[in-house]
Amino acid sequence: MLVSPLMGPILSLTFGVIIKDKLMTWKGFRTEVFGIFLTFVVGGLVGLFVAPFQDDTLLSTSMTSGEMNSRGTYGALAAGAAIAAPSGMAVALGVTAGSVNPLVGCAISAALLPPIVNSGMSTILGIHSFVRYGHTAVTSHHLKVGYISMLLSSLIGC
Repeated sequence: MLVSPLMGPILSLTFGVIIKDKLMTWKGFRTEVFGIFLTFVVGGLVGLFVAPFQDDTLLSTSMTSGEMNSRGTYGALAAGAAIAAPSGMAVALGVTAGSVNPLVGCAISAALLPPIVNSGMSTILGIHSFVRYGHTAVTSHHLKVGYISMLLSSLIGC
């Protein structure tokens, strides 16, 4: 069985709010923030590892894939909103009806973790590019991808 590391805190936060249990809500919130922070740091560490191999003098984003770059567009943010809203409603309906299986946790984890890791990696690549080469188009691109990826993960997590 696959395990969703961010699903438990989300459920704890949600149920804590519903039953008005402040301790459960606080624990869920605190654990979720820690999980997001840890995931961002892991992405940043990957960014630190690959940043020395990046050559921004070519004015390309050769260290990033098309998938990483696609998460950093405003179109992806709009598509994320269009998918997140009905998905959240479906999960809420499934949880209250008691028909949710562990697959839902895996789906949420698969939706949350990649944008957060991408945000950490892109942010570190942008900072590295700025320190090494100054303000270039690649620096702006990496920082924009990092920012929009974090917005996308925030949107999906809500």
